[in-house]
Amino acid sequence: MSATNTVFVGMSSEDVERIATALENTHGGSQITTFDTPESIAEHLEDRPPDCIVSEYEFSGMDGTELLEIVRNEHPHLPFIFFTASGDDAVANSAFADRVTDYLPKDTADRQFERIAERISEMAKQSKVEKERKQQSSERKHELSLFERVQEIASIGAWNYDVQADEGTLTEKVYDIYGVPRDESLSAQKSFSFFDEQDQSAIRDAFERAVTDGEPYDLNLSVTGADGTNRQVRAQGDPQIEDGTVVSVQGTIQDVTEQADRQRELQLLQQSIDNADVPITLADPTQEDLPLVYVNEAYEELTGYSADEALGRNCRFLQGEDTDPAKVATLREAI
Repeated sequence: MSATNTVFVGMSSEDVERIATALENTHGGSQITTFDTPESIAEHLEDRPPDCIVSEYEFSGMDGTELLEIVRNEHPHLPFIFFTASGDDAVANSAFADRVTDYLPKDTADRQFERIAERISEMAKQSKVEKERKQQSSERKHELSLFERVQEIASIGAWNYDVQADEGTLTEKVYDIYGVPRDESLSAQKSFSFFDEQDQSAIRDAFERAVTDGEPYDLNLSVTGADGTNRQVRAQGDPQIEDGTVVSVQGTIQDVTEQADRQRELQLLQQSIDNADVPITLADPTQEDLPLVYVNEAYEELTGYSADEALGRNCRFLQGEDTDPAKVATLREAI
């Protein structure tokens, strides 16, 4: 076991040394820090909470419960042991009422320092496990927050369907896309009802094949949410298979309405350019000699050159022997 970080307060140097020796002999040692008063430990606790605190009950004319109160205000679960020659059952009961972790009276037994070393080691181990759990929990919360932020930015909702339990879990963005309040139940079958009539059979069949045959799907469909909003969505499902059996299906649903609208606008623009009555060409300024990368039908009709013949060439190939260089220069300057 790795060395424990133990703080001793108000204890004699002899007791601290004997406990440290017991820890060294049986539990891999201990990083020792000693303090004389409750006030002196407060700053240390803030900077670096130890794995365990061991304190006298009475020292320097003070009551150890003062220290216990300081510790519990900032660290409710930090292991705290009273190891004292003073006190009785009433004192012990009072200490436990104040949330001390353990109360060990000093005695003349040969193994008393070994016993407290064992308690320190045991509690320190539990403390480290708790710290690791909290750290992992904090990291998971951070990852979840980041994941939720990504979902919000990309308008993506995630879900998981447990095949055996016939239960699903959803992120909040899924509810938003379907226009359903987040406190309502939303099963897979209910979600299918929001897809437009012409798309419902496609999504149902795809989901069923994912569950029964382990077949993934990736579909672009339309939904009309409970709030009446029509959305274009990308629905994906990815079966999770163990020992040849589909145990769950994980998936996403993404609101791609804006992308679909932009795509339609681009298609309309493309059609307008293709069908324009005037010749239109596009050249690539990033390539040497500005090769043509697009010509419309009007260009082909006017020049007699097909797109295959024109693309990849500079428009100079249209210039004949009688071309006036001055006029070409004027055109170039105007462009």
